[in-house]
Amino acid sequence: MHHLVRSHVERCLQDIWRISQVPVDDEGDYPFRAGTAACWVRVDSQVPVLVRVIGHAVEGVKRTSGLLREINEINSCTRTTSVVWDEGVIRVTAMLHPEGLGRGSLRHALDAVTLVTNDIGPMIASVYGGTTPYEAKAAGHEVPKPD
Repeated sequence: MHHLVRSHVERCLQDIWRISQVPVDDEGDYPFRAGTAACWVRVDSQVPVLVRVIGHAVEGVKRTSGLLREINEINSCTRTTSVVWDEGVIRVTAMLHPEGLGRGSLRHALDAVTLVTNDIGPMIASVYGGTTPYEAKAAGHEVPKPD
């Protein structure tokens, strides 16, 4: 099942990103940059197999009660993503079940994660510390080119 889902995800990403070969990192994830965020598409190997779109909005931020309240407030407003603090990283995630996986649903998850990461990343970094993975002045959607 995992291989079928991975193949479908790759075909969807090829169509969405309009590239012939989707880059894969050492962990088997599909990395991409979106504005100030570092992002990945991951196909979980556990059953049930799920597809996750993950974005790092901020790195190197200390956990404080104010930051956690801010994250709770963000989560109360988001509809299809979740935001967490995990060991200094503010991570935004959307999950898809393979039965509902298609170009439209994956495109929505990509857009939702990149929108939230780029919306909250610079604000959280300026108020609570840490840095966004990429500078705002160079923001833009970039799919890494395969070697």
